Amino acid sequence: MLTPSHMDNFQQSEFDIQNTDMSWAKEKMVDFASPEYLLNPSLQSCFLPDDLAWLDNFQLHPHPLDSLSWIASTPEKGASDSQPRLTQAPPSILSRPSSPPATHRESGTFVTATSSVKQQVNPISKTRRDTMQVDVHSFYPENVLPSAATLSSFIRRYFKSFHQHQPFLHEPTWSPDKAPTPLILAICANGALYSLERAVAVDLHRIAVTMIDKEDADIWVLQSLMLLMAFSAWGGSPTDLRTALHLHGRATLALRKSWSNKVKEDMSTTGWEIWREEESRKRITYCLFTLMALMHIAYDIPSTIVLEDQHGMPCYESQWWASTSETWAEISGNIPPRQWTSAEAVIQRLGDETLPTPSNIGMFGCHVIIMTLLQKIVQFRRPCSSEDFGFSVVRQHFFQALKRWQRMWESEPEASLSPDHPHGPILFNCTAILRVAYIRLVADFSPIRATFVFSSTTDQIEEKVVGLKSLIRGSQTTRAALQACLALRIPVGLGFKVVARTSFWVWSVQHALCYFECALLLANWLKLVQDQDDLSDDEKGVINLVDEVLCASQGEDYDSSDSTGKAFPAAVLRSWARLLDTGDTTVWGIMPKMAEVLRLYATRLQPS
Repeated sequence: MLTPSHMDNFQQSEFDIQNTDMSWAKEKMVDFASPEYLLNPSLQSCFLPDDLAWLDNFQLHPHPLDSLSWIASTPEKGASDSQPRLTQAPPSILSRPSSPPATHRESGTFVTATSSVKQQVNPISKTRRDTMQVDVHSFYPENVLPSAATLSSFIRRYFKSFHQHQPFLHEPTWSPDKAPTPLILAICANGALYSLERAVAVDLHRIAVTMIDKEDADIWVLQSLMLLMAFSAWGGSPTDLRTALHLHGRATLALRKSWSNKVKEDMSTTGWEIWREEESRKRITYCLFTLMALMHIAYDIPSTIVLEDQHGMPCYESQWWASTSETWAEISGNIPPRQWTSAEAVIQRLGDETLPTPSNIGMFGCHVIIMTLLQKIVQFRRPCSSEDFGFSVVRQHFFQALKRWQRMWESEPEASLSPDHPHGPILFNCTAILRVAYIRLVADFSPIRATFVFSSTTDQIEEKVVGLKSLIRGSQTTRAALQACLALRIPVGLGFKVVARTSFWVWSVQHALCYFECALLLANWLKLVQDQDDLSDDEKGVINLVDEVLCASQGEDYDSSDSTGKAFPAAVLRSWARLLDTGDTTVWGIMPKMAEVLRLYATRLQPS
């Protein structure tokens, strides 16, 4: 059980399990032979369908999270009936072809959540573009902004792409006529990037960075800093990362100043305008927290933001999508009060298996919780080794919390594996973070990630990959390997080239970061087990699934005639490298860099 004293330890930025007060572990040392604490060695709670037919109608019939619905039937030839084997399990209550719209019930009244995707953001008028040009001239006299029509197209692209993953702007009421020039430029820079207009995007980004007042802590400044930092963080070069880290520090100070200057309001009686402002402050906090946590994963640079009780939890999506004060008031009056007041409260409940799993968290709330869990896992895992006192106890608690988060995820009405879900891709993005969390509990890729900070060549990074510490066999490592393999099934089913050249570049960068970690974990796990004679049924099941997925990919990466499995590690690496190498449709520069590292490592592992 994750007690408050446990979680206090998890929040330390430098978690040293050897030098930390571990009295709680001595007082509550558990017997891992007891049924309560034995990790189920089977993979019965994992989604392992026998074929990829479920992906044929993937766009029309999105499925819930893969981990709690199905398992594969992989009987071995000649195996005794008395031997345990993976068999098909009954579907969960959410194993249905589609998900209904979100509803909240209070006294028999239902309020349907409707996405803001169909809302049309006001375009930039020629007059507003001219005033922006005047603002820009005070910093760059020779610079000429794109036309009003072009800027408007960048804004539309932004709301159809980046905004779907990080919804901190209130789209129904946001207007370029009211927004400050640096924020508009930051939005346009990201919109231009998603429009594959990189040169224009870089220019707009440079101007916006210069125009931000270093002392200002308004909400729009936080929003601008978040957009500008995200633009630089995933650029792929050390210069881009230096800019991101510069903005990283500014955003941290501005966020703290914003919350310290916040006037306490009675949110139960406040009006829509004040409510929107406070919810915007909360949402930009969550998004900055998410971005910095992802940078921690990508570059081993610790986040400077920890979610506090005052940050609360996101509102219901139906409230955030309301376009008028009347609609907002009606929705707010018909939904139940928030049961969970902070992310930490939800995580405490997830850690207590004697209590029901939290529910009514919401799409964005689920994302906030899994990001918080991942941050705690990385902070716990980075300075520890498996030999440290108390390591197994704490890690086991995290595994249980992740399993309960999965059940919480499935309880969401919009739960879906589809990146094109009508209510947005946030719950789909959560699955990528979940897989990274499982992986980081059994492997520490931080030294590799740190090399991305200063290495100008992929060869240096690949050398660090080669020196990776060997994995330890066990049911938990097998579970992480399964999660890694499952991550490959969706792009395989949709078609690698189709995804890489059309869909993947508008997915969140979370999936690219996840796929890199999945590739390393699965390749090294396959190396670990390929010469073993005592494979468990679960290990055999994962190996069979790898074979199935590689065959389905129909790429040049895999020779299906190889019955030894020696080529599996290199084939897995090349498969993910193909997906990450988005070619002319590259949005984030870090993606082809990760692809090249995987290719170099695959060449080294290729059997002679």
